[in-house]
Amino acid sequence: MKIFQACAQALLDHGVEVMFGLMGDVNMLFVAHYREHGGDFVPTVHESSAVAMADSRSRFTGRVGVATVTHGLGLSNTITALVEAVRSRSRVVLLTRDTPAEPTHFQRLDIHSFAAAAGAGYEKVYRKESLVRDLNRSFQRAVAEHRPIVVNIPADLMLDDAGQQPPVRVPVPHSPAVPVLDDLDAALGVTASAKRPIVLAGRGAVLSGAQQALVALASKLAAPVATSVLAKDLFRGHPANLGICGSMSHSVDSTAIAESDLIISFGASLNVDTTFHGEWVAEKNLVQIDIDPGRFGWYVYVAGTRPRSPRRSGPLSTRSITPRPSPVGYSPSNKRWRPSHPATSSPIAPRSTP
Repeated sequence: MKIFQACAQALLDHGVEVMFGLMGDVNMLFVAHYREHGGDFVPTVHESSAVAMADSRSRFTGRVGVATVTHGLGLSNTITALVEAVRSRSRVVLLTRDTPAEPTHFQRLDIHSFAAAAGAGYEKVYRKESLVRDLNRSFQRAVAEHRPIVVNIPADLMLDDAGQQPPVRVPVPHSPAVPVLDDLDAALGVTASAKRPIVLAGRGAVLSGAQQALVALASKLAAPVATSVLAKDLFRGHPANLGICGSMSHSVDSTAIAESDLIISFGASLNVDTTFHGEWVAEKNLVQIDIDPGRFGWYVYVAGTRPRSPRRSGPLSTRSITPRPSPVGYSPSNKRWRPSHPATSSPIAPRSTP
């Protein structure tokens, strides 16, 4: 087996069902072998489109999106889409190669510096024996670091014998953190005192499969549900779905958010578009749940934050919540808030001590 064949097989073994790109002398051998053995290669007319497609696939499947382009100017054409993928924290692997080792080559480009300028990671296959190991590391970094990784596979290795390669290792995702119980009780206390809460889901809620848990939480709180743009249609068909929260909101959504007193955010970055430059979370209580602590306070200030998976937070939060009486909360039929619940009723039961 040659290196180009081993490369294509490694991609297939990593579960890469679709790869986007523009073929050239850098990648034509392993792309052809990839297609011949069941892979779906989607050709593009511009290199930036290939990365954008891989980015989109990653966002909406939660898997690593893969693109491949040729060297030099072919790689530099990806810069806009690559920067966008970095900012969106997308798991993308971009396969390319160095230009020939000739200082007068017209397409010479320092791939490492290029990747660094875009904010992406960089990996290189240094030896033919390390091909699969280096690809494994690239996929693992894309998953662990939540950013694109540019992989440099020297073309002069492509026709070499692959020899004995290590096995493909599927990337291992982060393990969700467990919050301190005191912090959880504080969040439950804020939720208990809220009269008009809203459950907001972001892209993180989509990737972690939190839809059912969030619907159950919203039902017990008699709260409407809303999403960021990247989680659009997560609650399609839900009777109390407000749609997109933020600058793209419709009038019903805007009114409900303006009148709410608590936003419970799951896996949303709470950026300027979602919060309408912070105006829609001003003078409100805010509970933010996210697996990445770097998200806390990035756009808006949140007190008492702890990292947690949106999916795992749902069952933990709802197990101590009792449903609110039907006369309170949000009315899907009237598209407005019902009168506040009596002060004597508590939607959240105290946590029992083990």
